[in-house]
Amino acid sequence: MRYNKLLVAKHTQSLEHPYYFWTGYFIPIANELRKQKYDDTMFVVRECGPMTPWLESLQKMYPITIKSSGLILKYYLIGMPSIVFDYWDNSDKFVNDEFQETIKFLKNIYNLPTNNNKNNIGILNRNNNFDFKKIEIPKIKDMPVRSIKNINELHSAISNFYNSELIDTSDTNPEDAIQIYSNLKVLIGQWGAGLTNMIWMDKGSLIIEICARPMVSNDAFELLANALGHKFIRIFAQNSWTEDVNIDLIMDILKKEKVA
Repeated sequence: MRYNKLLVAKHTQSLEHPYYFWTGYFIPIANELRKQKYDDTMFVVRECGPMTPWLESLQKMYPITIKSSGLILKYYLIGMPSIVFDYWDNSDKFVNDEFQETIKFLKNIYNLPTNNNKNNIGILNRNNNFDFKKIEIPKIKDMPVRSIKNINELHSAISNFYNSELIDTSDTNPEDAIQIYSNLKVLIGQWGAGLTNMIWMDKGSLIIEICARPMVSNDAFELLANALGHKFIRIFAQNSWTEDVNIDLIMDILKKEKVA
């Protein structure tokens, strides 16, 4: 007989937002699974809109049942045994032992081998319309949806010297998305949730965060990169969040970092 245990999270923003979902809910859920103390337990978790397929990917391997947020609240209020995650989306949590061990656990259960010969460069493509843009919560009031106007030119320039690809995994199943990011050595993208996918990359990878002025008042991705053992570089390569990016600046960084 399995006993139900509710997994709920205190979080700073919506769990339908990729960054807050992965750091604030998905990773702490995986941490509970990692502990392997609950052989007789069915974990009850809340659906998270467009991020729910990630919970379903864990459901294939572990005793998890997914319920509506309304039911989760009801279960909590009537006293179902619960574990409450305490703001794991706070970047201060990134450096604790549980966070580090859970990342290793996730890479293991998704069968991600370490490969020191990886040289792929991934360029996050936000130019297409997708549902996540509807639920993102920018840190700057009235910030426009971010994009890189000359992203194809950027990709072309990088591809002249390196093995690179444009990446948009917003509509990709979790298993395929994980494989894409795990094969990268360099991830280039505008400040935004897509950079959270660095969790699937090998330690020592290079993360290049593209920003435009005014600067966002959030160092979460730098802190996440530091916790994962990646090298993080922030560049001001756009005059606005929807204009061309400075291709020469990015190429100079790749050359300086001696990307193979």
